[in-house]
Amino acid sequence: MAEGVISGLLVNALTNLGKSAVKEAASCWGARDDLEKLEDTLKVIRARVRDAERHQEEERSDTFKEWLRRLRVVLYQADDMFDDVLTVDRQKQRIDVNKQVCVSFSRSGKNLRFDWKISRQIKSIRQQLDKINSDIGIANLKLNVYHGDEPQPLRARYVRNRERGSHVREDDVIGRENDKKIITEMLFDDDGKRVSVISIVGFGGLGKTTLAQLVYNDENVRKHFDLAAWACVPEVNNQNQVLRTVCQSLGFKDTRELSVDQIESSNQASLKDKKFLLVLDDIWDDERNNWLDLLRLLECGADGSKVIATTRSAKVANAVGSTETYNLGLLTDKESWSLFKKYAFKLGQEESNHTLTQLGKEIVDSCGKVPLAIRVVGSLCYSETREEGWRRIRNARLSKAKGKEDDNIMQVLKTTFMKRIF
Repeated sequence: MAEGVISGLLVNALTNLGKSAVKEAASCWGARDDLEKLEDTLKVIRARVRDAERHQEEERSDTFKEWLRRLRVVLYQADDMFDDVLTVDRQKQRIDVNKQVCVSFSRSGKNLRFDWKISRQIKSIRQQLDKINSDIGIANLKLNVYHGDEPQPLRARYVRNRERGSHVREDDVIGRENDKKIITEMLFDDDGKRVSVISIVGFGGLGKTTLAQLVYNDENVRKHFDLAAWACVPEVNNQNQVLRTVCQSLGFKDTRELSVDQIESSNQASLKDKKFLLVLDDIWDDERNNWLDLLRLLECGADGSKVIATTRSAKVANAVGSTETYNLGLLTDKESWSLFKKYAFKLGQEESNHTLTQLGKEIVDSCGKVPLAIRVVGSLCYSETREEGWRRIRNARLSKAKGKEDDNIMQVLKTTFMKRIF
């Protein structure tokens, strides 16, 4: 994806800005302020690009693609400029070492002209990036930062579309029996801690939330704990909102009129001396300090309390202080086929139409054993009444998504079937 190339250019630019040769070139002609402003702008743009990488399921507008193109052009200019500076610096160092003398006055003048050129380029690149950064608003991608209670448009849309409750029909789930058993045993394990965190980690579409739902609704699990609560908390850096979400999951229907102190007191009163199970679904924040504030509030529970966190990132699992991390895997071939049949075939259709069965097996193979991909494509096949429709689906080159351990699976599905199911 374009964002990956740009991310690499951004990292290189920020690294080069810290090098002494670049700072020296900028200092000679008063461009140090431009250098510092350039660094600030690059950091903001990097945050915006990271947000784009995180939300590949968001549709890409032509405006946004043009923004990326402009950004890439300027970053290549910056990359060339840094190469020039570092090349000249290496040449100067070789001259100084070989001659063991200071460079001549004429060469110093040449250096000054070069430094003037670099200073002008720094200023020009900084101005171009400032303009690109200010134009991002029309590309409908906002910086991944909260300002008080201000809503975050991109993430807010994602949360509204993604947020799921704790309920699941166990009959609809195929291939997660052993995963459920392992997580349940972790919950029952007495590790001597007051509150332990178990993280379920895996890329989008694997079924992390579904697995958590299966465990959460298990009768033996519910009997094991005095209290169970479910909260979807993709952002933790808005601490007030997190506390309100957890408070609501504990039974408080309306927290809008409560102060932060009242919310904290309510949470602690609900959890005090109770062995609880709290599921934090679909978390993204990898800032350790944000989690510490929340976890301290949970220490009032009884020994043996557990938190289940679902996340796409091992870094997030580490930040939340996981006692156990469970990496969720792909389905088996047999499980993939069973899941596809459940969604794709009408009653008796598999037995009566061997052509569809063969096409279905080819389609399942292209889904890479990813449950979400199988369900989506299976549902699409169900709506097709003719063999030709299944052939078109088979030929849609879903194999591009096979084995992609990231968010690209949904991007491929959307691109392929946008007019049909999305």
